[in-house]
Amino acid sequence: MKDNSPTKPVPSFKVPKWIPITIRMLEKFSPKLALKLALKFFFRPIPFKTPPVERKWQNKALQKTLYASDMPFTLYRWGKKGPKVLLVHGWSGRGTQFYKLIKKLVKQGYQTFAIDAPGHGRYPAKKTDLLKFIQAVETVHGEYGPFYALIGHSLGGVAISNAVIRGVSTRKLVVIGSPALISNTVKDFCVRIGASKKIEVALMIKLKELYGENIQQYSLATVVTKLSIPGLIVHDTHDEDVNYSEAQLVHQNWPGSQLLTSSGLGHRRVLRDKHVNKKIIRFLEKETHLHSMTYEQIQQLFIKNKKNSDNQ
Repeated sequence: MKDNSPTKPVPSFKVPKWIPITIRMLEKFSPKLALKLALKFFFRPIPFKTPPVERKWQNKALQKTLYASDMPFTLYRWGKKGPKVLLVHGWSGRGTQFYKLIKKLVKQGYQTFAIDAPGHGRYPAKKTDLLKFIQAVETVHGEYGPFYALIGHSLGGVAISNAVIRGVSTRKLVVIGSPALISNTVKDFCVRIGASKKIEVALMIKLKELYGENIQQYSLATVVTKLSIPGLIVHDTHDEDVNYSEAQLVHQNWPGSQLLTSSGLGHRRVLRDKHVNKKIIRFLEKETHLHSMTYEQIQQLFIKNKKNSDNQ
């Protein structure tokens, strides 16, 4: 699948030159301050401006403020009937980044939900994290679930998958441009800001304090080994934020998953590609009898299929 756009895929954002210079300087004279600054950048989303086309879809939606623990976030809803689908964006993203897919979902008769995660959108914050994303998914599920499908981009894909193994009910999962390992995310982040290996190690230690000693339990490549529902992994070979090899690892670890590969779209433009979105809809429409089955019935169906394949 190729994109004919003349624009070459680039990272989601460019780190200002002063940041790597400052980090390197602080590492020489005050490693503690260097780590403190790195932590500040790691947990703080960048508030990008919302383009007019997304404003249009925000205005079309029913909006509600919900809470993940003590942090407010915005829920968007389009349509009042049909199977429910929840969309979760990535770090420094917005729910309406899915506007092309939202349009298709509504047209196909899906009741479509999206969030601006805690620390994003109308409620910017200096600090948020993966756990807040997961808690937001759990909150929405508690208010409006169960959902026929959950779709997540980048960190959003990691969040929805973690939410499922924590008890959120769904029948299908779609992860788009999502990282496989938290350790890789930290490593890539440190490379971007010009931090040394020492800062990378120190940052991992701090994350263990937040998430628990076994931090890799939250990694997508680990979480999917516990899933028994259908999954679609979407990733572009020119993704400059999350390497394509991470999608391959997730696919390898996720029994029965499908890998949809695009080329030339990058990390975010993949969300707007009509061919990608068409195939996502097709994945949702397969086995339409699942619409009327309970989550528990779906689980038992795929556990049974897995046992049968193992015995062959």
